[in-house]
Amino acid sequence: RVLDIVFPMFRHHIAPTLQCAHLKIANKIRPHGSLYEAQYVLKSSAQVDVEFIKKVLARGLRGVNKTLGHKRTKYVESHVHPPGASKERLKDWLRLRQNGGVCSITFRECIVEGDMMASAGISFEIAPSTLSGLLSLGYEVGMKCERTVELYDNGEVSVSLDSVTSLKKTYLQVKSTNRGKTRAVAEALGLDGTFVTRTTLELCLQNEEQEALNSATSSAMLNDEMAAVSYFAANPAQPNPQTAPSSVNLPGSSTSASSLDPSSSKSNPPPPPTVAVKPKSEKSAARNLSEAVTTAMAKVMKPRGSTPPKGSDTAGGGLV
Repeated sequence: RVLDIVFPMFRHHIAPTLQCAHLKIANKIRPHGSLYEAQYVLKSSAQVDVEFIKKVLARGLRGVNKTLGHKRTKYVESHVHPPGASKERLKDWLRLRQNGGVCSITFRECIVEGDMMASAGISFEIAPSTLSGLLSLGYEVGMKCERTVELYDNGEVSVSLDSVTSLKKTYLQVKSTNRGKTRAVAEALGLDGTFVTRTTLELCLQNEEQEALNSATSSAMLNDEMAAVSYFAANPAQPNPQTAPSSVNLPGSSTSASSLDPSSSKSNPPPPPTVAVKPKSEKSAARNLSEAVTTAMAKVMKPRGSTPPKGSDTAGGGLV
């Protein structure tokens, strides 16, 4: 739309006045030139020493010394998408970048070819109020991030160290309009096998989704723990979470009581001893069984060092 609207208006309204103008200002900046000159990017997560980067760029690709440029810039970026558009279509998003009092807008599309990204787009400066104007038109801010870019350039190939605050990572990018030169510098830096084929926007969106998933998981675990506390506070006769058997399920919770005990994975409490009784009659059998169970439970539940209750037969009952 920029090419179809802006440049026809230039030819119709401005170009005719240049023929009779007394003063003409010419420059070599072509804001739409990047549409026809794609930039080839190899992005890596490897950590490379800065001095080694300078050494590779300083000698150039053919051993000829180059003038090495260096620049460090901090940006605040806002990525916006059109109203009603799918958030999955990242090529419809616009990037608004602010560096101090200078603002720019970028339309860019990235195509992945193996481990290399080919990027073509258009970028130009805008007024700081452009973002508020886009929001009033219904655009939505889908991602906002801060990044610090340290750029080294020898005139043919540039190497940038891109630090994104929200990702807490630094990515190394080799860029050039020549595919072969981009590949050669990346090989000289030893980046093979470490390439990343996702843009910064894609990485930030992926990190945001992962953080949301982790937050939901932590919230669910906290709700289960609170349900356990409420259940045992309302039912003091029930076993507490430290000694509850694995078969006890807490109402309103998907977590069993034994899962709340950190030591349950190491050792489970021993089951009550089984009792074998040789009865003489039905009544005596029931009485003997009741006494044997009472004796066995008393021995299991008594604290260390205490004596057995009076009347209990510690040797009888046939403990197995």
